[in-house]
Amino acid sequence: SAQGNFGKRVQSPTIHDNVYIDLHSTKHGRRYFNVQKNGVYHLLEHPNQEYIIKLKSEEKRLIELLKKLLGGKTKLSLEQFRTSLYAIPKKPDAKVLKNKSMQLAFFRVIYQLLFGEYCGPQLAPFLWEVDKEKIDILLNIK
Repeated sequence: SAQGNFGKRVQSPTIHDNVYIDLHSTKHGRRYFNVQKNGVYHLLEHPNQEYIIKLKSEEKRLIELLKKLLGGKTKLSLEQFRTSLYAIPKKPDAKVLKNKSMQLAFFRVIYQLLFGEYCGPQLAPFLWEVDKEKIDILLNIK
């Protein structure tokens, strides 16, 4: 029962060591707050090998470009980073809808590599703020 667990720290089997909470889903100014489930993101513990082996060469090339961008993110503002992130999959001669489709596909690859899901937090602020070393491990596609 819940009362029997009072004062004990109970480990949940679904919580990972790398949990990120989107503070936009919280009420600021409080010590304790309720976080909506859709505002909590769990990075994978290890690279998503099952997904990595299915990556196409173009997807791998885009991930390498992302890793290069992440390596220089400390020199960029969030807006510069966002613009650069969205530019990675774009083709200069493609129409707007085609570029949006390529961006969505690229972001889904990133979500799979980081979270094992097809969606997640807004990528630009998440990647700009989160510890680069953990992201590097999960983006290691070689």
